[in-house]
Amino acid sequence: MTPHPSQPSPPPQLSDVVEAQFAAFTAELATLDNLVPHPSALNATVTISALPVSAEQIAAQAREELSGQKGKRDVEMEEEREEAGEVLWGELEEMEGVRGGCEG
Repeated sequence: MTPHPSQPSPPPQLSDVVEAQFAAFTAELATLDNLVPHPSALNATVTISALPVSAEQIAAQAREELSGQKGKRDVEMEEEREEAGEVLWGELEEMEGVRGGCEG
């Protein structure tokens, strides 16, 4: 009986050599996997420690950061004001120059 064309053919069988190579490869991987230590919290040698911080200390630190940001914003706003003033003076001088040219 011939197989029907719509039925898939059985998968090809691996040769003994390929099977032996694959077995050696998987055994080598298993050996390497056992040699390489897997880092975890259970076998870690480093300990991170810090002093406890109270809620008041955290709030004070947040206030300092906000104050620093506010100061920075104030400086930026002052610089923008100065720049805008310089632009206005430049425009005023230009307008006076145009007006002086019309009168002369």
